[in-house]
Amino acid sequence: MDVLNRLLRAVACLFFCFFFLIFHMPFNSLMLPVSTVTIRRHLCEANLPARSPHKVPLLRKRHVLKRWQFAKEHIDWPVEKCRNILWTDERTQWGYGTQH
Repeated sequence: MDVLNRLLRAVACLFFCFFFLIFHMPFNSLMLPVSTVTIRRHLCEANLPARSPHKVPLLRKRHVLKRWQFAKEHIDWPVEKCRNILWTDERTQWGYGTQH
């Protein structure tokens, strides 16, 4: 069962990496012989409307290292335990300003 969980985590990681590459690369760099209108039409047909990605602050090197360390420490957690965690960032809800 442990092997299956690790395999599922690896597949989820690959899916995330693929998603990141596809949606964060400039469209022209993919070298696809298809127009933007065609892609938009197919996405709408699949009930996936166009959207702009949420703007987030850039991660510093220490943030990336801390996230990497956290992931390595908690890789063997069961899925049920991960579902009970409220994942948030430390930024205020309404942008920059005082925290209440």
